[in-house]
Amino acid sequence: MVNPSSESQQESELYPLNKGYINNTGQLILELPQHVCCPRPFSEGLAAVRFIPSESTPDEEPYLGYIDRTGKFVIPPKFIDTGNLEGEENFSEGLAVASPPGAIDNDDDYLYGYIDKSGEIVIPPKFNGAHPFSDGLAVVEMFNGNFTSFAFINRKGEIVFEHSQAYDALNASEGLAAIQIDSHWGFIDGTGKFVIEPQFSSAGRFSNGLAPVRDTVANKYGYIDRIGKFVIPPQFAEAQPFSEGLAAVKVNQNEQDVSGQWGYIDTTGLFIIPPQFQDTFPSPSSFSEGLAAVAVPNSQFRGNGKIGYIDRMGKYVIPPQFNGYAGQFINGLASVEIMFEKDIQQPISNPPPNSSPEALMEFFLSQQAPSEFPYDGGKYAYINQEGHVVWEEIYD
Repeated sequence: MVNPSSESQQESELYPLNKGYINNTGQLILELPQHVCCPRPFSEGLAAVRFIPSESTPDEEPYLGYIDRTGKFVIPPKFIDTGNLEGEENFSEGLAVASPPGAIDNDDDYLYGYIDKSGEIVIPPKFNGAHPFSDGLAVVEMFNGNFTSFAFINRKGEIVFEHSQAYDALNASEGLAAIQIDSHWGFIDGTGKFVIEPQFSSAGRFSNGLAPVRDTVANKYGYIDRIGKFVIPPQFAEAQPFSEGLAAVKVNQNEQDVSGQWGYIDTTGLFIIPPQFQDTFPSPSSFSEGLAAVAVPNSQFRGNGKIGYIDRMGKYVIPPQFNGYAGQFINGLASVEIMFEKDIQQPISNPPPNSSPEALMEFFLSQQAPSEFPYDGGKYAYINQEGHVVWEEIYD
């Protein structure tokens, strides 16, 4: 039972585990009952959980229901857990994506609609894909023969924008939503009207009044304002949306440099944290609660890196040590993963600096992967902003 407090404080004290929730000190404060697992984060006071049918019916599909902060089911488990939802099942603006039993198309693919907080279907399941509402709009997907089309709907389920050549779309942010028509991206407002005509080869969401886009002529990223004017000229190999006044951008030293380095700029385009972080996976994250996750290369496993957290000056607050995952900080905690490394005798080296694309491909083809997977189990954990582990679980 959670101590009574404001809704935002209560939600900030609940962090999901496989079988329950902990508070920000790592104490288990809500344990899920038998046959219930895989809780999602709380959103707008409710959290989706998976209900697994009894062992006597192993072929029955798992269902999703919603609990409150006491663990009580507010919405019974009656929606199919399709396995294709990646946060869409969380409530946003009072609605959540759901797929009721029997909602399938002619190809036996799941169909999705939206439910309210009482569990009632308010937008019928007729979409092959659906995403959370943001600024009153939600992106939905529809299979049309051999391709997928994208559209925006309002909270009544009405389509406010649809285009036969819409190939991709992003959730609305700051009143504008990016959508791809043919090979170019533009932005629409809440009525479906193009505010910025399709003209960019790539685009991200608006944040701090700016959006990253890739100019088709320069083939570089810059940042535009809400009328489509470049405020920060195209000059970056990659660019992410702003968060807490800073944005991660990647700079290549020359056209042959395919790896590049990441740094952080402010809304004027000035580097606050100079380019210095390697282009590993995952790429540097956005700032959250004053910290951002960045990675350095790990010679034992090509394509991955050791991840740590820096502050807004670029100084490591939590040294690089996580090699599986490092999430953003939310209300003081971040989820991380450490995979236990084996002693590999022939580690994979890094490519030569300033390699051309052709040389880089030749280098990777020449490398012999280790004869065995370089990790042997690991652990999931929650850490605080000092890097201290408040909860952990070891896995094989």
